[in-house]
Amino acid sequence: MIFERLEDKARIDSGLLPKHSSKTYLAEAELHGRHVYWHGALNAGKSDVPPAIDTAKAQDYGNFPCFFFTTHFGYALSYVYPDKADSDMNDSKKRAVVYKPFSKFAEKIPMKESLIAGTEYSGWVWPVVLPANVNIFLAGSMTDKRKLQELVFGSEYKSFYNNESRFLDLFGRLSREDWFFLDKEKEKYGFGRNELLGLIEKGNGGNGYTGFFGFHNFETENKLSSIGLFKSRMSILQAGKPFKVEYKDGCILISET
Repeated sequence: MIFERLEDKARIDSGLLPKHSSKTYLAEAELHGRHVYWHGALNAGKSDVPPAIDTAKAQDYGNFPCFFFTTHFGYALSYVYPDKADSDMNDSKKRAVVYKPFSKFAEKIPMKESLIAGTEYSGWVWPVVLPANVNIFLAGSMTDKRKLQELVFGSEYKSFYNNESRFLDLFGRLSREDWFFLDKEKEKYGFGRNELLGLIEKGNGGNGYTGFFGFHNFETENKLSSIGLFKSRMSILQAGKPFKVEYKDGCILISET
Protein backbone atom coordinates (compact mmCIF):
# COMPACT_ATOMS: atom_id res chain seq x y z
CA MET A 1 0.00 0.00 0.00
CA ILE A 2 1.13 3.52 -0.67
CA PHE A 3 1.77 4.53 2.93
CA GLU A 4 3.27 1.25 4.12
CA ARG A 5 6.44 3.07 5.25
CA LEU A 6 4.52 4.83 8.03
CA GLU A 7 3.31 1.59 9.65
CA ASP A 8 0.59 3.45 11.50
CA LYS A 9 -2.46 1.18 11.82
CA ALA A 10 -4.45 3.70 13.83
CA ARG A 11 -4.30 6.28 11.08
CA ILE A 12 -5.16 3.67 8.44
CA ASP A 13 -8.19 2.46 10.42
CA SER A 14 -9.36 6.03 10.94
CA GLY A 15 -9.34 6.67 7.21
CA LEU A 16 -6.52 9.23 7.38
CA LEU A 17 -4.25 6.95 5.35
CA PRO A 18 -5.38 4.65 2.52
CA LYS A 19 -5.20 0.86 2.54
CA HIS A 20 -5.61 0.35 -1.20
CA SER A 21 -3.27 0.66 -4.18
CA SER A 22 -1.75 4.00 -5.06
CA LYS A 23 -4.07 4.46 -8.03
CA THR A 24 -7.13 3.80 -5.90
CA TYR A 25 -5.81 6.20 -3.30
CA LEU A 26 -5.28 8.98 -5.83
CA ALA A 27 -8.81 8.58 -7.17
CA GLU A 28 -10.31 8.64 -3.68
CA ALA A 29 -8.26 11.67 -2.69
CA GLU A 30 -9.55 13.67 -5.66
CA LEU A 31 -13.11 12.46 -5.09
CA HIS A 32 -13.11 13.75 -1.51
CA GLY A 33 -11.30 16.98 -2.33
CA ARG A 34 -8.13 16.09 -0.50
CA HIS A 35 -4.93 17.48 -1.99
CA VAL A 36 -2.25 15.15 -3.23
CA TYR A 37 1.11 16.90 -3.61
CA TRP A 38 4.12 15.65 -5.55
CA HIS A 39 7.87 15.76 -5.00
CA GLY A 40 10.12 14.72 -7.89
CA ALA A 41 13.83 13.88 -7.88
CA LEU A 42 16.40 12.59 -10.33
CA ASN A 43 17.98 9.20 -9.68
CA ALA A 44 21.46 10.65 -10.16
CA GLY A 45 23.18 7.65 -8.58
CA LYS A 46 21.22 5.18 -10.72
CA SER A 47 20.11 3.27 -7.64
CA ASP A 48 17.57 0.45 -7.84
CA VAL A 49 16.13 1.39 -4.46
CA PRO A 50 14.26 4.70 -4.05
CA PRO A 51 15.25 6.73 -1.00
CA ALA A 52 12.67 7.38 1.69
CA ILE A 53 11.61 10.91 2.55
CA ASP A 54 12.85 10.83 6.12
CA THR A 55 11.32 13.77 7.96
CA ALA A 56 13.70 13.20 10.89
CA LYS A 57 16.58 14.09 8.56
CA ALA A 58 14.88 17.06 6.96
CA GLN A 59 17.90 19.34 7.33
CA ASP A 60 19.80 17.16 4.85
CA TYR A 61 17.45 18.06 2.00
CA GLY A 62 19.18 20.83 0.07
CA ASN A 63 20.38 24.27 1.11
CA PHE A 64 17.02 25.99 1.56
CA PRO A 65 15.09 26.11 4.84
CA CYS A 66 12.13 24.40 3.17
CA PHE A 67 11.23 21.08 1.57
CA PHE A 68 9.36 21.71 -1.68
CA PHE A 69 6.51 19.90 -3.39
CA THR A 70 3.74 20.86 -5.78
CA THR A 71 0.10 20.15 -6.65
CA HIS A 72 1.11 20.03 -10.33
CA PHE A 73 2.17 16.52 -11.33
CA GLY A 74 4.04 17.63 -14.44
CA TYR A 75 6.02 20.20 -12.51
CA ALA A 76 7.26 17.48 -10.15
CA LEU A 77 8.27 15.37 -13.17
CA SER A 78 10.36 18.26 -14.47
CA TYR A 79 12.76 17.66 -11.59
CA VAL A 80 13.43 14.19 -12.99
CA TYR A 81 13.68 15.33 -16.62
CA PRO A 82 14.45 19.06 -16.74
CA ASP A 83 13.61 21.01 -19.87
CA LYS A 84 16.28 21.74 -22.43
CA ALA A 85 17.07 25.46 -22.42
CA ASP A 86 17.51 27.20 -25.75
CA SER A 87 18.19 30.70 -27.01
CA ASP A 88 14.53 31.64 -27.28
CA MET A 89 13.31 30.69 -23.83
CA ASN A 90 14.91 30.48 -20.42
CA ASP A 91 14.70 27.44 -18.17
CA SER A 92 11.73 28.39 -16.02
CA LYS A 93 9.59 29.54 -18.94
CA LYS A 94 10.27 26.46 -21.00
CA ARG A 95 9.77 24.15 -18.05
CA ALA A 96 6.36 25.68 -17.54
CA VAL A 97 5.43 25.41 -21.22
CA VAL A 98 6.61 21.81 -21.59
CA TYR A 99 5.02 20.43 -18.43
CA LYS A 100 2.02 22.70 -17.85
CA PRO A 101 -0.51 20.45 -19.71
CA PHE A 102 0.16 17.55 -17.31
CA SER A 103 -1.39 18.79 -14.08
CA LYS A 104 -2.84 15.44 -12.96
CA PHE A 105 -1.35 12.03 -12.32
CA ALA A 106 -0.73 9.99 -15.47
CA GLU A 107 0.99 6.68 -16.21
CA LYS A 108 2.30 7.71 -19.63
CA ILE A 109 3.13 11.18 -20.96
CA PRO A 110 4.26 11.70 -24.58
CA MET A 111 7.43 13.79 -24.53
CA LYS A 112 9.78 14.60 -27.40
CA GLU A 113 13.35 13.84 -26.50
CA SER A 114 14.38 17.20 -27.98
CA LEU A 115 12.42 19.06 -25.29
CA ILE A 116 14.21 17.67 -22.26
CA ALA A 117 17.81 17.79 -21.13
CA GLY A 118 18.49 14.07 -21.15
CA THR A 119 16.76 10.69 -21.10
CA GLU A 120 19.51 8.42 -19.83
CA TYR A 121 18.54 8.76 -16.17
CA SER A 122 15.43 7.72 -14.30
CA GLY A 123 13.93 9.09 -11.11
CA TRP A 124 11.06 9.01 -8.67
CA VAL A 125 8.03 11.08 -7.82
CA TRP A 126 6.52 10.82 -4.34
CA PRO A 127 2.90 11.54 -3.42
CA VAL A 128 2.69 13.49 -0.18
CA VAL A 129 -0.23 14.75 1.88
CA LEU A 130 -0.66 17.16 4.76
CA PRO A 131 -3.07 16.80 7.67
CA ALA A 132 -6.12 19.03 7.81
CA ASN A 133 -5.85 22.59 9.12
CA VAL A 134 -2.13 22.99 8.43
CA ASN A 135 -1.32 26.69 8.37
CA ILE A 136 0.34 27.43 5.00
CA PHE A 137 1.02 31.09 4.20
CA LEU A 138 -1.00 32.11 1.14
CA ALA A 139 -0.44 35.59 -0.21
CA GLY A 140 -3.95 35.60 -1.71
CA SER A 141 -5.54 35.30 1.73
CA MET A 142 -6.66 38.45 3.51
CA THR A 143 -6.16 36.76 6.88
CA ASP A 144 -2.56 35.91 6.01
CA LYS A 145 -1.97 39.42 4.70
CA ARG A 146 -3.03 40.86 8.04
CA LYS A 147 -0.85 38.40 9.96
CA LEU A 148 2.20 39.17 7.82
CA GLN A 149 1.61 42.88 8.26
CA GLU A 150 1.49 42.36 12.03
CA LEU A 151 4.73 40.38 11.94
CA VAL A 152 6.54 42.98 9.81
CA PHE A 153 5.37 45.88 11.98
CA GLY A 154 6.65 44.04 15.06
CA SER A 155 10.08 43.37 13.55
CA GLU A 156 13.28 45.20 12.71
CA TYR A 157 11.92 45.69 9.18
CA LYS A 158 9.19 48.09 10.27
CA SER A 159 11.07 51.15 9.01
CA PHE A 160 10.65 49.95 5.42
CA TYR A 161 6.86 50.00 5.75
CA ASN A 162 5.92 53.43 7.02
CA ASN A 163 2.62 53.46 5.11
CA GLU A 164 0.03 51.01 3.86
CA SER A 165 0.89 51.39 0.19
CA ARG A 166 4.45 50.15 0.80
CA PHE A 167 3.11 46.97 2.37
CA LEU A 168 0.49 46.47 -0.35
CA ASP A 169 3.25 46.66 -2.96
CA LEU A 170 5.14 43.88 -1.17
CA PHE A 171 2.08 41.74 -0.63
CA GLY A 172 0.88 42.12 -4.20
CA ARG A 173 4.18 40.88 -5.56
CA LEU A 174 4.31 37.96 -3.12
CA SER A 175 0.94 36.83 -4.49
CA ARG A 176 2.01 36.71 -8.13
CA GLU A 177 5.82 36.39 -8.41
CA ASP A 178 8.64 34.06 -7.45
CA TRP A 179 9.88 35.29 -4.07
CA PHE A 180 13.46 35.45 -5.27
CA PHE A 181 12.68 38.99 -6.43
CA LEU A 182 13.31 39.96 -2.80
CA ASP A 183 17.00 39.07 -3.09
CA LYS A 184 17.32 41.37 -6.10
CA GLU A 185 15.54 44.28 -4.39
CA LYS A 186 16.56 43.95 -0.77
CA GLU A 187 17.26 47.68 -0.47
CA LYS A 188 13.60 48.32 -1.32
CA TYR A 189 11.94 45.69 0.86
CA GLY A 190 14.38 45.39 3.75
CA PHE A 191 14.81 41.63 3.61
CA GLY A 192 15.74 38.86 1.24
CA ARG A 193 13.78 35.70 0.59
CA ASN A 194 15.22 33.61 3.43
CA GLU A 195 14.89 36.46 5.93
CA LEU A 196 11.19 36.78 5.11
CA LEU A 197 10.78 33.02 5.42
CA GLY A 198 12.39 33.16 8.84
CA LEU A 199 9.90 35.81 9.91
CA ILE A 200 6.96 33.77 8.64
CA GLU A 201 8.20 30.58 10.25
CA LYS A 202 8.99 31.96 13.71
CA GLY A 203 6.04 34.31 13.95
CA ASN A 204 5.71 36.27 17.14
CA GLY A 205 5.98 33.87 20.04
CA GLY A 206 5.56 36.66 22.57
CA ASN A 207 1.99 37.14 21.40
CA GLY A 208 1.19 33.45 21.40
CA TYR A 209 1.66 33.02 17.65
CA THR A 210 3.97 30.23 16.56
CA GLY A 211 4.23 30.94 12.86
CA PHE A 212 3.24 29.17 9.67
CA PHE A 213 4.12 25.61 8.66
CA GLY A 214 5.19 26.72 5.19
CA PHE A 215 4.36 28.98 2.28
CA HIS A 216 2.93 28.90 -1.22
CA ASN A 217 4.95 30.33 -4.10
CA PHE A 218 4.76 30.59 -7.88
CA GLU A 219 8.08 29.42 -9.30
CA THR A 220 7.66 29.87 -13.05
CA GLU A 221 6.44 32.49 -15.50
CA ASN A 222 3.39 30.32 -16.20
CA LYS A 223 2.57 30.12 -12.50
CA LEU A 224 3.31 26.50 -11.73
CA SER A 225 3.27 26.59 -7.98
CA SER A 226 4.90 24.86 -5.07
CA ILE A 227 4.57 24.56 -1.32
CA GLY A 228 7.66 25.12 0.79
CA LEU A 229 7.24 23.29 4.09
CA PHE A 230 9.64 24.51 6.77
CA LYS A 231 12.09 21.76 7.67
CA SER A 232 11.43 22.35 11.34
CA ARG A 233 7.79 21.37 10.73
CA MET A 234 8.31 18.38 8.47
CA SER A 235 7.15 15.84 11.05
CA ILE A 236 3.58 16.52 9.86
CA LEU A 237 4.37 15.45 6.28
CA GLN A 238 2.99 12.08 5.19
CA ALA A 239 5.13 10.74 2.36
CA GLY A 240 3.89 7.84 0.29
CA LYS A 241 5.68 5.11 -1.59
CA PRO A 242 7.31 6.68 -4.66
CA PHE A 243 6.49 5.98 -8.28
CA LYS A 244 9.31 5.12 -10.67
CA VAL A 245 9.82 7.59 -13.53
CA GLU A 246 11.66 6.58 -16.72
CA TYR A 247 11.85 7.57 -20.37
CA LYS A 248 11.12 5.03 -23.11
CA ASP A 249 9.95 5.15 -26.73
CA GLY A 250 9.16 8.84 -26.75
CA CYS A 251 7.24 8.84 -23.48
CA ILE A 252 7.77 9.47 -19.79
CA LEU A 253 6.49 6.37 -18.00
CA ILE A 254 5.29 6.44 -14.39
CA SER A 255 4.86 3.11 -12.61
CA GLU A 256 4.48 1.76 -9.10
CA THR A 257 7.66 0.54 -7.44
